[in-house]
Amino acid sequence: MEAQDYYCAHLSQETDEPLYGSAPEARVWLMLEYNRPWGAKALPESDLPEAIKAHINGWTNAIDSAKFLFIRQPGQTKREGIRFFVAITGEARPRLYAYTLASYDDLLELDVESMVKGDPIFAASMSDEPLYLVCTNAQRDRCCALYGVGIYNELQKQVGSYVWQCTHIGGHRFAPTGVVLPHGICYGRMTPDNVSAIVHASDTGEIALEYLRGQVAWDAPAQAADYLLRAQRGITAIDGVRLMTQTATGPDTWDMQFEVDGEKHNIRLQKYVTDVEIYTSCFNDKKAAIEGYRLI
Repeated sequence: MEAQDYYCAHLSQETDEPLYGSAPEARVWLMLEYNRPWGAKALPESDLPEAIKAHINGWTNAIDSAKFLFIRQPGQTKREGIRFFVAITGEARPRLYAYTLASYDDLLELDVESMVKGDPIFAASMSDEPLYLVCTNAQRDRCCALYGVGIYNELQKQVGSYVWQCTHIGGHRFAPTGVVLPHGICYGRMTPDNVSAIVHASDTGEIALEYLRGQVAWDAPAQAADYLLRAQRGITAIDGVRLMTQTATGPDTWDMQFEVDGEKHNIRLQKYVTDVEIYTSCFNDKKAAIEGYRLI
């Protein structure tokens, strides 16, 4: 099979590559509305002034585990201004801050580092509403646009202005893929038929386990362990499982302690590599072995 003669999302699904443990790791999400064309490297290739780009890069460099995305809502003409959101995941009470900017220069006046630290001066900008992101960046991978746009349209029917198209989340072979903020629940292989289950789970403070890639505040092993523990015990409540400790005991093994219903649960996780190889992106010309995680 020649490169470009395949869709990476098809290969991943056909080989039954595990979804869990595949979410991007980022505790802080910075999302800026930008309606001009998106490049494969969205921020550097954008038409934003260099001073704005440098300011955004300053945030992502200074803030631990931060991720920046462009967002847009095609066809939205009723709203004035430029939307900007900051989500802090991985906390007992995750936070979402929402702003409407008059211009991109307004970003220069925002102290996002203090916002992330919880400075109460920003409390008035906190939002109680969810934010749904769907990756649709064709320049990064064609699967995201091919499948993501349809999911965005379906979500728009169900949640209206709470859903946005976004640039690269990570893991395009799991497209259509998206994130629900501020809890930071990442889903993959979304379909028009399962979107309603994902929305219902979000509305009720739960996780739709069947489509879960992971909680973005955690690294891949913790994401996988969380999923496996939930699946084993039938726990869907977002706050039903808390990661307490995580220790690497070898190059591919971890000991972790989770709290479930006030009780401590110790588990051991192992990473494994299969002999099945796939292209991990539509633009790759080399294959990689499928990896996964299991409890031992």
